[in-house]
Amino acid sequence: MLDQLVEHTTGDKVTLGKILDVVAHRSFGPLLLVIGLIAVGPTAAIPFLSYIAASIVIVLSAQMLIGKKYPWIPQGLAQFEFSRATLEKSVKIMRPYADRIDDFVGARLTLFTTEPARRLIAGVCTLLALCIFPLDMLPFTSGIPALAIAVFGLGLTMRDGLVITIGLALSASAAWLVIWMGRNLLLPFL
Repeated sequence: MLDQLVEHTTGDKVTLGKILDVVAHRSFGPLLLVIGLIAVGPTAAIPFLSYIAASIVIVLSAQMLIGKKYPWIPQGLAQFEFSRATLEKSVKIMRPYADRIDDFVGARLTLFTTEPARRLIAGVCTLLALCIFPLDMLPFTSGIPALAIAVFGLGLTMRDGLVITIGLALSASAAWLVIWMGRNLLLPFL
């Protein structure tokens, strides 16, 4: 899938819409994976990209919750662009990790990938995306919910319930971080 992102996009600029077109035929799992990786990878340094990624996850998760089979995103988000060099750099960085992960994932605990479980995952991904907004105020912390979203995407793509349970553990970490941030950074000022 990473190779397809580079091979099936052209030009000096790449839009999120084009990236989504490359992986959309595989449904929501790959989209959550790619968007999560974009929000946690080197591209996360692009101003406001984590907010855009979180917004896309909310739109995708809402569609999963209502039972849509194929994703749709608003045109304005689809036209957000960044340099092809950034995409290629991100794919190059992620490639060795993807190769290692590919050796360990497969169809396991598929009960966690059934339709009711997918809707539960969609709800959790919505909450994770909402966590990105406050966590982005602290450097590097918004990567935790973004990574959880990517892990859920990987689990859905590979139909691996074990990977989904790892995503749940990361989700708990993100929730704890938001609670800690609210308690220790915001409450003293109220």
